[in-house]
Amino acid sequence: MKTTTFLAAVAAVFLGIACACADEQNGLSVNVSRKTSDRSATSEGNGTKVRQGLKVEIKNQRLKAMPAGELQWTVVVKKRYSSLEKHKGKEVLKALKPGEVSELVVGNFGLATVREYEAVAKDKIEYEIVIRHEGKETYRFSTASDFAALAKEATLVERKTPEEIETARLAAAEAAKPAIEPKLEADPGRLSVNVSRKTLDTRGPEPDTSYGGTVTRKKQTFKLDLKNVGIKPLPPGEIRWTVLVKGRGSLMTKYEGVEPIKALRSVEAIAAQVGEFTVASYKTEYDVSKGDIEYRIVVVHDGKETYRFSTVADFATLAKAATPLEKKEGVAKVADAKPAVPAVPVPVVPGAPAMPGNAAATPKQPAPPEPVVTRPPVDFFNLGGK
Repeated sequence: MKTTTFLAAVAAVFLGIACACADEQNGLSVNVSRKTSDRSATSEGNGTKVRQGLKVEIKNQRLKAMPAGELQWTVVVKKRYSSLEKHKGKEVLKALKPGEVSELVVGNFGLATVREYEAVAKDKIEYEIVIRHEGKETYRFSTASDFAALAKEATLVERKTPEEIETARLAAAEAAKPAIEPKLEADPGRLSVNVSRKTLDTRGPEPDTSYGGTVTRKKQTFKLDLKNVGIKPLPPGEIRWTVLVKGRGSLMTKYEGVEPIKALRSVEAIAAQVGEFTVASYKTEYDVSKGDIEYRIVVVHDGKETYRFSTVADFATLAKAATPLEKKEGVAKVADAKPAVPAVPVPVVPGAPAMPGNAAATPKQPAPPEPVVTRPPVDFFNLGGK
């Protein structure tokens, strides 16, 4: 009886193992290889960079059809500098007839190979493929026994859909386009404008504490000669000016402002001075760099532009990237005033006269009248009183 029970238990164990193996493989044959989509040289020129994915071939080796399923993939890229990147995603696996093969290319990760002195440093990958059908896992394969630990330690790289990649590409291309200056909204033949620069003040050369050598700074402005060349008068308007001052390197400072102009009769001309900006020139032992400007002048009448001129075609793009000049508000002058002397408390003395600071003192009472004493007349002939 005991022997029969033991044999039944052993049979049940082996039957369970066989079923488990069938569930894990489920008649699937999976072949994984790497597929390169792009190859280029590194920026240093001493190595190569590639973009790769995983090519997964799945074959149904069963005698019956296999329903649609899901393929989950995870790739860990081991960078040559010890960092770990994780890429992962899910793909839909179509239904497979007996003997049918399905092929998928998943992932898009970058690998680099760099020659450093006499050694070669390479990025490496480990990956895991998991396939599920009807909520059950039918296939799992990992290239590393500790893949779960690697995946947990790695930094996830967000995967973008093709639509998101295309949207980002179009947005970047649109942002890279130069901004086009708008066209005039009014007849440009009514106004003639001549623009010239005028130096107001020169300071230097003086020592340059930032880069060495010397620096000369010039405070400049614009002198505009405007003339109404039309047969109709022009109403009062305004001049909108923008100046981009190029500094050292890629630094560019933006000055801008608005100045009013009076009405112009036909063929009337006026001179106007607008703007104020500083241009610096640097001189060192090795070179001389001169500051330069780009500017735009716009004249507006009745809300419409009657004149527009820019020194460069992509002025709007440059102005967008320039750093606006911070306008410092004028500090109001404070009149000199002597500090108030703190009042010294005056002791209250009863009967003392009221004084500033002793308002609570008791007022002095008037003195009583002196009594009148009546004396008899003096008798000079009887001084002895006889």
